[in-house]
Amino acid sequence: MPFKAFVIFYACLASVISSPDAASSLNVGRSIESTKSPFVNVTNVWTFPNGTWVENLAVRSNGQILATLLTSPQVYQIDPNNKTPTALVHTFHSFRGALGIIEQEPDIFYVVVGNGSFQIFPDTAGSFTIFRLDVSHFIPGQTPATVTKVANIPTSSYLNGVTVLGSSNGTLLIADSGAGAVYSLDTSTGATAKVSADPLFSPTNDPPTGINGIKVRQSTLYFTNAQQQVFGSVPVSPNGTFTGPVKIISTGLVGIDDFQFDPSGNGVYFAGNDQLRFQHAGNGSSGSSGAGQVMVASEDPLLEGSTAVAFGRGESMEGRSLYVSTKGPIAQYQQGNFTSPGRIVRVRLGGEMGIGDEVRRS
Repeated sequence: MPFKAFVIFYACLASVISSPDAASSLNVGRSIESTKSPFVNVTNVWTFPNGTWVENLAVRSNGQILATLLTSPQVYQIDPNNKTPTALVHTFHSFRGALGIIEQEPDIFYVVVGNGSFQIFPDTAGSFTIFRLDVSHFIPGQTPATVTKVANIPTSSYLNGVTVLGSSNGTLLIADSGAGAVYSLDTSTGATAKVSADPLFSPTNDPPTGINGIKVRQSTLYFTNAQQQVFGSVPVSPNGTFTGPVKIISTGLVGIDDFQFDPSGNGVYFAGNDQLRFQHAGNGSSGSSGAGQVMVASEDPLLEGSTAVAFGRGESMEGRSLYVSTKGPIAQYQQGNFTSPGRIVRVRLGGEMGIGDEVRRS
């Protein structure tokens, strides 16, 4: 993606993150107040070149990580144990960047790509397309991934996060950050529809960056809104229809980006604001009432520019690892002086996690 396409967006986002008013409202502690902290250490898994924005990630059943790049329309595969070389999986030609990625069935992923210019939204609007990425037979340097265009959504503004509504019916839900809306996609037919637009999905500044990360769990859609700094939820039917009001779970989440549920049911992990944050259960995410406090799990320097999180799979110890994608400091994109890389970072967790496939793919 050309540098000029990022400048205004980064400047806007940087101002949100550095806002004194926003910072004063952030309801986080400096550490987890527990006699048994699940966090052990933070280590680097893979370093991309300076100025690489790693936007999102998903983990295959064999433990390999698939990472999307916003600064180029590519998906890479990274071995968290460094047993095999990092490999380019696919380049989506004629696009500027790749965003959300989700596994619908084993080794079948869907990727959001588009011409993500935050400088001139008419150029961005309508460019976003969803591709099917089949890596079941992918062998780096030998057998390429099978890539199929599923649908273009010409009415969209800026598509971002994506989640599986139901693996049985082949439906995805996709966040439109620019328009503050959610779209559905039938992956078997390519049919798309706008499910809903809600004030809590909407952006509040220019360039508009509203609803961001989304996940479906137990018939509920959970979401983050970057500019409103909220984490919220709404009940959803199997066909994607909202069956109740959109509600706020947590507020004051400065710099919030994507998130992932703790598979053991303890809470949820958030990327963003150069941190990994954690919210205990009791926030509605596990079916209970009451608001759990959002706390800083780690602000290790390796987490600078954190964008998304995903749990490990495969080997037993991988289930205790949380992987975080990063973009480095926003300032380097504003100034065009690229001194820091994007990364895949491992946060090693303790305790019995009990990871299930359904959660790992969410």
